[in-house]
Amino acid sequence: MVTAGSLGHEAREVYESFDLNDTQKNKLDIVLEKFNNHYVPRINVTYERFKFLTRRQLIGEAYEHYMTELKNLSASCELADLRQSLIKDVFICGIQDSTIQQALLRMPTLDVCSVLDYCRTKVVVHKQVETMKEDPKIQIKEEPMVDVLNKYDKKNAIKSIECGYCGYQHQYGKCPAFGKKCSNCNKLNHFAKKFARGFHAGLPFR
Repeated sequence: MVTAGSLGHEAREVYESFDLNDTQKNKLDIVLEKFNNHYVPRINVTYERFKFLTRRQLIGEAYEHYMTELKNLSASCELADLRQSLIKDVFICGIQDSTIQQALLRMPTLDVCSVLDYCRTKVVVHKQVETMKEDPKIQIKEEPMVDVLNKYDKKNAIKSIECGYCGYQHQYGKCPAFGKKCSNCNKLNHFAKKFARGFHAGLPFR
């Protein structure tokens, strides 16, 4: 039994204001509940739910921290069996990355753990890809096609060949017969001294 004499002056005044009968004074849980109701401010459930439902992930905030904050905020919202489901929904609606958000919205069956695991995996994979891009050992150097062609032309330009159109040796693409007319057949791009040989060899006189 809790008596007024066992309490301090202030507590005694509060205790006497409860107006308890003898049966209630003998039950400690009833007395403690009366004191809690007197000293502990009554929770405004509507406001607690407002804070929970409007919580959004901050820029740079880790997914784990955001999820923890939602769990703590929901504890005073009296959500009963809906608590876990609403934590998951608020988490998805509040994350910053719209690509991850869209992917989660397309998944029909999710819970708090699977949502958080998915976000963690995406973060890890993104970091791995960025590391691969920055590593010079695995970079592939793409050579422009123009440079490749220029190297090919230079390589062939230094070779001297015995030309079937003019009969001389010269660099590739430097035939002196180009644009000239044959005095035997009046066709272009070869000299007369190569006409008979070229005719029988089937060279493409132009």
